[in-house]
Parts: sequence; C-alpha cells; structure tokens
Amino acid sequence: MAYDFVLDPKKNFALVRYVYSQSRALTTEDDEFSMTYEVLDHRQIAEGIWYPIHFTMTTRHSKEYVTQIRSLYHSRVDDDYRPTKSEVVLTNAAILHGADAEVNLTVVLPDGVDIRELDKE
Repeated sequence: MAYDFVLDPKKNFALVRYVYSQSRALTTEDDEFSMTYEVLDHRQIAEGIWYPIHFTMTTRHSKEYVTQIRSLYHSRVDDDYRPTKSEVVLTNAAILHGADAEVNLTVVLPDGVDIRELDKE
C-alpha cells in the first residue's frame, strides 16, 4: 500500500491531492488499484482552515485485481476495467461550535513520510 499527499502551503497546507494505491503483485503493473482525490476548490471556514468543497475521485483497477477481489469476496464486480470518475460539490459547510466542534485540526503525519515540494518533482 502507498499513500501520497499533496498539500498547499499557501492555504495553510490544505489538501490538494490524495492518492491511495496498492499492488497485490498480480501483474507487473504499478498501482493495480488506486483511488485519487483531486481538490478543485476550497472554502476558508476559519482563520487558516481551508475545507475542500469541490473535488473529483478517480478509481483505477486492473483486470487481475478485479478477478482476485471477485474470487476472494464472492462479490459481483463490474467487468468494465476503465477508470471511474466521480465529482463532488459540497454546497453547505457548517462550522460547529462548543462541544460539537473538533478542537484539534492539526495534521499529524506518520513518522518516515517523505515530504516533497510539488514544483520540485
């Protein structure tokens, strides 16, 4: 499994892109299964806090991956192996107060996470 995060330092490190991928070594392909969230627009909901209000989610999987999931979980999986893409637009972001509010909005990255600057890739 692999995770890749891209954060925007101009928006207090708001999420720009998140990729989750895994390989079960079924083929020589990289990322036999991956989900990519691409943030298209943020809304500033408080000082220094940017919330993703418009994003896309793209799912990709190989034929071998689908075949294995179908056999392991006896699930009906579509035979269409093309990537699927969804678009989400959030129109109502509520700011909670008091006991309902999350008091710690700090992002804590796991030890050993490689941090790269986007324009230097």
